[in-house]
Amino acid sequence: ITAATPGSTTAVAKTVGSEQFGMCVDVTGTTNLSAQAPYNDTVANCHGIVDGAYVGSSVFGFDDTNGTNGTNGANGSFLLGSTAANPVTGSGSLVFFGNVAPTTEYGTYQSNLQLVATSTY
Repeated sequence: ITAATPGSTTAVAKTVGSEQFGMCVDVTGTTNLSAQAPYNDTVANCHGIVDGAYVGSSVFGFDDTNGTNGTNGANGSFLLGSTAANPVTGSGSLVFFGNVAPTTEYGTYQSNLQLVATSTY
């Protein structure tokens, strides 16, 4: 299954019948924290789950390139950031999205992701 928009830094909405994988960073209710493109959903803040199914209009991204901010690059993909002198408060969510097409091969799909937090002084 390919990224939401393979090799792109643009988040996209769900497309019925298309293979897609992506994530969205919800920072609603936090202070001094911002989600970075393409993981920042300015449409619906990653909300839209009803009875276990996604029915919203949120957008999801997955930059699977080798570039500066790509998940396959040496530094990985930048998800969250804060430049505030005050501490970050609240909690956010990482929302993952997967979609299949009628031609998607059956089987078990998995993704191994590592999240690393760093700071600058």
